Amino acid sequence: MDEKVIQLVTENYVPYSFEENGHIRGIAVDMVNEACSRIGYTADMQVRPWTRALQMAEDGDVDGIFCAFYSDERAVFLQYMEEPLVYESQMLYALPGYSVRFDGTMASLKDSRVGILQDYFYGEAFEDAVMEHQLTVERVTDI
Repeated sequence: MDEKVIQLVTENYVPYSFEENGHIRGIAVDMVNEACSRIGYTADMQVRPWTRALQMAEDGDVDGIFCAFYSDERAVFLQYMEEPLVYESQMLYALPGYSVRFDGTMASLKDSRVGILQDYFYGEAFEDAVMEHQLTVERVTDI
């Protein structure tokens, strides 16, 4: 019988997925491996920078990607499971000495510069505020 292999990509995102001593590990990695095993597949995983991982999924260079937040833009080329793999909270941090008062609205951040990871999705309200130039963001490529 031929082994059924599914090609997957993710990013270095401790504790969910990361490379350690040449092995891909993490909570999400374990869950994906178990799910694949239960349906008779082996997961061949790659860890790549997030923008590249998304592009590989969109181009069809891999069968799937995991740990990708849902967005309407991504749903054009990704098929999401009904249940999320993991739940995660988004947090806002400020450097010591900076007074940032976040009241749950994007308007409360209008006088702050917010660092975000390129091609991450932070939710509709945040993305709308960025698109409408209500927030000043600085995009970075590494967590």
